[in-house]
Amino acid sequence: LYGGYAVSYTDTSENTTHTPQVDAVSTGTGTDTDSVTLSGLTIDAAGINRLLVVGVAWEKGTASPSGVTVSGVTWAGDALTKLGSSLHGPTNRGVDLWYRLNPDTGNNALVVTMSDVQQSIAVGAISVENVNQSTPLGTAATATSSSTAPSVTPDSVAGDLVVDFVGHGSEGSGGTAG
Repeated sequence: LYGGYAVSYTDTSENTTHTPQVDAVSTGTGTDTDSVTLSGLTIDAAGINRLLVVGVAWEKGTASPSGVTVSGVTWAGDALTKLGSSLHGPTNRGVDLWYRLNPDTGNNALVVTMSDVQQSIAVGAISVENVNQSTPLGTAATATSSSTAPSVTPDSVAGDLVVDFVGHGSEGSGGTAG
């Protein structure tokens, strides 16, 4: 489980507070592979102060994920920056969060590459506009467990947009946003 948030900001020249707004969302999966490519995400050219956030969850299926990593994430061939990861060794699973400021606009390929073949990989991407470019993300909150009700509480304030990504195994069910 990994949670973070996009930071709102005030433009002092306009004395206006800008609240992050979701521009586009896309998801994809892969099975028995070391990479996943999403091609359905289109970032709006009209959006300003953009941020692309990508969550990657994986399940190795056999050995502990301690040696397994997300090798890289690219959008339109440009590398994203890793925000952090959360590993759950007993269940051979992990979750990463990656981001890129002012990503290229348009419908481009998002490619996630793993260090080894995974039993399953799930990828979620969200494009957000009106994000503070000097401090785009706050401090992330992470948790690992086998809970049926996982949760984290990132420090955020009114106007921030909380972005989270949950990885779970095939024996579980999806979570509820809240």
